Formats: sequence, C-alpha cells, structure tokens
Amino acid sequence: MSQEKIFKLDTLKNRIAKSREKGVTVGLCHGTFDLLHVGHIKHFQEAKSKCDLLVVTVTPDRHINKGPGRPVFSENLRTEAISALECVDLVAINNWPTAIELIGMLKPNFYIKGIDYTDIEKDHSGNIKLEKNAIEKQGGELIITSSQKFSSSNIILRTLSNLGEKQIQFIDNLKAETSLDDFFEMFQNISKTEISLIGETIIDEYVFCETIGKSGKDPMLVNRIIEIEKFLGGIGAIAKICSDFVSKIDLISYLGENCGEIDFIQSQMPKNTCFSYFRKKSSPTIKKTRYLNDYTKQKMIGFYDLNDEPISENDEKKLNSITFEKSDLQDVVIEIDYGHGLISPNFQKLLRKRAKFLAANSQVNSFNAKFRDLNIYKDLDLLCMNEDELRAHYRSRKSPLQNLMQQLKVDLGCKNLIITKGAHGSIGINSDGLIIECPAYAEKVIDRIGSGDAYLAASAIALSLGSSLAVSMFFASVVAGAVVSSMGTGQSGLKQYSWKAIEAYLK
Repeated sequence: MSQEKIFKLDTLKNRIAKSREKGVTVGLCHGTFDLLHVGHIKHFQEAKSKCDLLVVTVTPDRHINKGPGRPVFSENLRTEAISALECVDLVAINNWPTAIELIGMLKPNFYIKGIDYTDIEKDHSGNIKLEKNAIEKQGGELIITSSQKFSSSNIILRTLSNLGEKQIQFIDNLKAETSLDDFFEMFQNISKTEISLIGETIIDEYVFCETIGKSGKDPMLVNRIIEIEKFLGGIGAIAKICSDFVSKIDLISYLGENCGEIDFIQSQMPKNTCFSYFRKKSSPTIKKTRYLNDYTKQKMIGFYDLNDEPISENDEKKLNSITFEKSDLQDVVIEIDYGHGLISPNFQKLLRKRAKFLAANSQVNSFNAKFRDLNIYKDLDLLCMNEDELRAHYRSRKSPLQNLMQQLKVDLGCKNLIITKGAHGSIGINSDGLIIECPAYAEKVIDRIGSGDAYLAASAIALSLGSSLAVSMFFASVVAGAVVSSMGTGQSGLKQYSWKAIEAYLK
C-alpha cells in the first residue's frame, strides 16, 4: 500500500538512521511537486538508480509561494501521489521552507535535484547553494539528474489556472522581449532604489457590521458593529507597499492641525521611510470611515472627515521647505494627488524642475470632481490614471479610449501614459507612441482601494530603471493584483509574492 510509505519526519529520521547503519545508501529528493508529471517520474527513477533507498519530501502548503492559486493540490494529496510510484521508497512532508534543515536532520548520502539546477548561479532564490553546503557538511553529495525538464508551473499556467487567452498571449509576447533573468536583475536594482513619495496621508477605517433590519420606530436600517479595523492609507499605504521593494523612502505629506492619529501613523510607517510633514491649518488628519457588511465585505456607506480646501500660502511655504530644502529629492519621485488640497500649480512647477524622474496621478473623487485640473501635470515621465478619470477630464463618455489617450499625451507632453481599466487591465502609450495593452493579473478581488496607487508606484519604479513600458505594466499588474486580493491598504510582503508570481508566469 502506498500509504505505508508515508511517515512523519521523526519516524523517517529513525528509519533512515537504521538503514545507513546497515550500509544502505540514501538519496533525498525534495520539492513542491504540485502537479506530478512525466518529468518528475523520470527524475525519481534516475534518482533511485543512484541510491538504495529513495526518500522524497514535499514542501508543506504553508511554505509554498509560487504565485496565484498555488499549490493546486494539498500537501497530503501530493505525498499520496508520490508514494504511489514504485521507484519511491519513503515519503514525508517537510516542516521548513527549504531542505536545509531537513538535510541536517535526515543526513542522506545524496541530495538529488533536477536538471533545472545544473547552473547553480541561476537559482534566483539562492537556496540551492545553501542546500549544497548542507549536504556537503554532512559528508554527502549533491547530484543533478539529466532527465528532460518539464515545468509544473508552466503546465498549471496553461491548463489549470484561471488565466485567459489574452493573459497567456501577453506573457508569450513578453518572453520574446525579456527573460526571467532580466526580471531578477530588475528586482535587484529596485532593492537599491531610493524614492520620494508625495501625497496626502489618510487613515482608512473599516467598520464591519451585521445588518439587523429596519428600525422599529424610524425609517432606517439598523446595523450591529462586529469589528473595526484601521489602516494607514493614502500616500502612507503606498510607502508600506514600496518599502518591501526599495531601499529608502522619503515621504512628504501633511497631517491635521493638531496632528491627530500621529501615534498610529508613526507606528505604521515602515522602518526605511523618512516621514516629513507639515500641519495643515484648520484641517483634521484625513480619516475615511467605511461601513461594510461583515458577511459579504461589501461597502455600504462612507463618512469622510477632512478639509479639502487648497493649502494656504503659509502652508505651501512649509511644503516647499520640507520638499526642496530639508530633504533632497530622490532619483524617482512619485506624486499622488488625492484631491484634498495638497498639490498647487506653483508647487507642481517647482517639482517638475527639480525631479529627475517624476510620475504622478491626480484622482477624481466626490469632493473634487468639478474642480480637478490635469493641466498642471505637464511634461511628466509617467502619468497614470484610470479610464473614468481620463473621461472626466475631457467630459467624454463615448469617445474611443485610445483617441483620448493620444490627445492627453499631446496636451500634457508626458513621455509615458498609462490608463488602468480595472478587471480589463491597462493600456499605455510609450515615448515612441507605441500602444501597449496589458491584461489584469489578479487571482481574486476583495478590496480595490489602493490598487491604482500601487500600480502607479510599481510601473514608475520599473520605468525609471530603464525597463520597457510593457515590462513595467506587467510588473505593475502583478503587484496591483496582489494588493486587491486582501482587505485594507498598505499590504506588506508583496515583493516575494510578486517575484514568485512572475517566476511562475515566465517559466
């Protein structure tokens, strides 16, 4: 029975120790093995020919980070499938993310990996080097099998994933332009990048409610509060997202006159962020409270506490001081105008003169819809906004989107223009006038707030490092897709997720 081959690690350790005492040579194969295929089988068969006892361990579900929808099969199903193979003698689920600790615990004679690892230097995770050191420390040997390479990730991508034809076609076209090694180099360069972020700081409060029913006496709906969650939003959320990718952030913003929520804001600021702010006169720190149905997570109503009047001349002097005197602008400046009075035409002119690479977004909201002026955002390296914001600027509901984009690019003189379209992806025009359409890469959509900001930041950083617009849009789509998959703003841990997703897509 295949089940008789499956053991807990402690039991497996004892079995292997007794076997080695009898002179039995032990080989260890370790991996995810999410979709068992002919490549795995040939790999195991060749591994078995190198040893007397072949042990296979699988990565547990909690440590798998191969991108959206992974693993497809649970750790128990994966171990059962492997144990059914005649060439495999013993199977177990690993406790750790890699085989480093496992090798030290089991002490096999051989650690056996597939042909993917022939060139150790191309293992972007760096784990194979550490695993090689671990097996050699035990007096063992790393063996690379020669069986034909098949990619589980690629098979899953094309057969079991939720990706549509447009998404797969874009990936195929991207592979002709770039490689996984190029993306790895981009990630390394991003990790050395220092950026400046400018925009309003916002507190996002989520009040989760249970709807009870109509009030007995008044014509209103009664809700019971279940839970309240608070997040750092606005430009602070973008700082949290970017902090996972870049080396240093200079964050420039304003708070309320009495610096309300300052303790919470500072507690949420990433360690690699330098927060400079002034106090806006006659204004609270912006707080946006949204009431949601606890079961569906749908937003029902919002209450915003803010003063969206333009900042005073005195406050603008303070803004100029902390932007241009007390802190040097970094090589990449990302500006997000949430429409609550921070950005003035004069400040924008100064910023354009001083910034080496300037990317911006000016958002339409219920407060500024009648007053927003995009014309102050001229000669940008990147302008990014959603389709509704573009149509609002030209008061055009039905004009072809690409016509409006080309007109805006001419009117404002921006080098690169990207229009996001939610679930329909994004469309961009680069400095040469080439139009690029990139699908969305989101596994699931839970909360859209902050996704456009994350898209702008990711695409701007990639573009500033010399990546093409297509590569930058794809990278931004992956990052934004990760952001919308959870509730709230300013998610951390996106770098590893984004890299694993891109690795899965491009393999």
